[in-house]
Amino acid sequence: MFESDTFGFMLVFDLSTRCNLECVYCNADAGPLGFRPVLDPEVVEKWVEAFGSFGPSLVSIQLHGGEPLIVDPPVELYAAIVRNTLARFPKTRLDYLGVQSNGSALDERRASSLEAVGLQIDISIDGPASIHDRRRSLPGRSNHREAVRAHHLLRARGKNPGVIAVAADPQDVIPAVEFFLEDGFRDIRMNVMRPEGRAQRLRQWDDLTFMRAMAWEYFRAAKLIADHNKGRPDAPFFEYNLTSLMRILTGESHRSEMMYWSFLIDDRGRLWSHPCGFYAAEGLRLTDDGTPSRDSLRQVLGLEAAGSISPADVAAAIRQRLAQSSYGACPD
Repeated sequence: MFESDTFGFMLVFDLSTRCNLECVYCNADAGPLGFRPVLDPEVVEKWVEAFGSFGPSLVSIQLHGGEPLIVDPPVELYAAIVRNTLARFPKTRLDYLGVQSNGSALDERRASSLEAVGLQIDISIDGPASIHDRRRSLPGRSNHREAVRAHHLLRARGKNPGVIAVAADPQDVIPAVEFFLEDGFRDIRMNVMRPEGRAQRLRQWDDLTFMRAMAWEYFRAAKLIADHNKGRPDAPFFEYNLTSLMRILTGESHRSEMMYWSFLIDDRGRLWSHPCGFYAAEGLRLTDDGTPSRDSLRQVLGLEAAGSISPADVAAAIRQRLAQSSYGACPD
């Protein structure tokens, strides 16, 4: 598969560990105290320039955290840097530029500001308040109200914001899906909690009972979603992980000709392998502290240190690197 020489990059920038919440399973161990300095905008520019210099057909970029909407400098500056940098590479299309937010700092004025720089806003919501506020709020504060209000605000502006939910307990899966269906949500990615960050301390991760129970609840959720979509073709509901699983089971995921390799750049500017847009406990750190450059990325991709490089050379190197790693190539 993947015989084509076209390829794309997904870059997730962790701007800061600063957050106004302290979620119990946060993979970045973010919170209101003890956070590190914000990622230098110049480092973002250099990484985007390095990736763009290899001629990808597509680049997708997400600004993450912590809570990106409370960082300084603001995410609007990072978005402008991304667009201005990629403008130097007219053959590369910016497929997505977004920010993942808990919604607490979003109002009409900020939504207009983010929209003006072309930032798509996605919201983190785990389901109904009884589930969400157990894990995503601070004492005396309900982030669920803030998050749902932010989602409704964006919908009223004609947007269809995506949602990332974390399933931390199998018994939460069906109530969460029911909440999303009843409240008119359309585009959800419900990720199973992984043993990283604070979540490592929440349970015994060598017990397979958890994952077996979670898998069963996801299949029940698939039936619930299928019944909804059959009865409401005018209001289809899309859950990314279940859809991807069904494509794998039916063989559709292998029909894509686009290789899409995903990376994470942490708040110190270090590059990590970041397959398919998911944080991975087994993820590989690919660079140490230092200035990002085309040469350092050459080494990561396994390319020769000298000589000209064509998109076909890069595609071949990515194909080989993915085949040698524990990660599968991600379809577009």
